[in-house]
Amino acid sequence: MKLLFSICLLSQFILLNAQINLPHDSLKSKINSLEGARNPNIYFKNFKSFASDSIYYTSDSLKNKITFVNFWFESCAPCIAEFESLNELYLKFKKNNKFQFISFTFETPFNVLRVKNKYSLQYPIISIALDSIYSLNYQNGFPTNMIVDNDGKIKYIKSGGFTDKERAKSEIEKYFVTEIHNLLEVR
Repeated sequence: MKLLFSICLLSQFILLNAQINLPHDSLKSKINSLEGARNPNIYFKNFKSFASDSIYYTSDSLKNKITFVNFWFESCAPCIAEFESLNELYLKFKKNNKFQFISFTFETPFNVLRVKNKYSLQYPIISIALDSIYSLNYQNGFPTNMIVDNDGKIKYIKSGGFTDKERAKSEIEKYFVTEIHNLLEVR
């Protein structure tokens, strides 16, 4: 009888925890889907660091701007496939003073410079520890891209990508460029 009672209590405990974690698991599955997650009701976390452009960025730097945030590393094939399209996205919006682009990687500053030169990347890249990246991108994989509104709230987040450059470009145009246009027009 004690064993049966213990099993019942344990199963209720597991079900209760599953219900508590369901919204997070649901959000995680949306973030990792082809469409990503719109308005996930989360804020970009605090950070402070210099970028490859020698500018000191903090979470306060995100305020009053629409910010595109990218997480990558050099051995990530989908990350590399996005580089050209992300550069185009940056160039398309960089003259708009209501927009900014920040990229995070755990690559060393030396590797960041080499990758920037190899792929002609023009946007700022911040090199931070891997555990800090996982904190900032909410434990998602690579690449992870997000759009943060002028209050620091994440408006759109998507993790994962394609190794084919054309498919990567199509996804960036379809989801990110359109969303950025919409947010900049609203302001």
